[in-house]
Amino acid sequence: MDDQGATTVQNEDSVQEEGSPSPATESNGEAKTGQILVGTSVALTRDLILNQKYEPQIQRVDIPEWKGHVYVKELSGKQRDAFELSQLEGRGANQRVNLLNMRAKLVAFTCCDENGRLLFNEADARRLGDLQSRALTRIYRVATELSGLSGQDEEALTEELGEDQSTDSGSI
Repeated sequence: MDDQGATTVQNEDSVQEEGSPSPATESNGEAKTGQILVGTSVALTRDLILNQKYEPQIQRVDIPEWKGHVYVKELSGKQRDAFELSQLEGRGANQRVNLLNMRAKLVAFTCCDENGRLLFNEADARRLGDLQSRALTRIYRVATELSGLSGQDEEALTEELGEDQSTDSGSI
């Protein structure tokens, strides 16, 4: 028992506070195989991580400018990398960040139907960029929130290339 009166129960499979419910326990209260419990948190193993199923969060966004609504989903790790890569142009020492049409690109990467199937492809970004900024920004804000993107991520991308953000290129 510790100073707070809590008892730590420890065996070769688990460590957890007594009486603390854990999502990693069987119905008999024992830890599932291969998991180490610390408090109410599970120490994830390689197998537990690799067996995770990607289930993106999907959020409905009303777009009054378009007189309807869309669904927006969070990016997976690969999708986020593809989105960030779409901001780069050139190769090697000539590589630079081009943030032109960034909002429309993120809309193309995240706008989906209610089942999570994308509505657009990357090639649609140019046409999306010609639509109302206010509507695109509504979707962009939700997409960045769901995917954990921030202005600091854009800064980090440009810093890695050792340059300021560039928006003067005519390419989209």
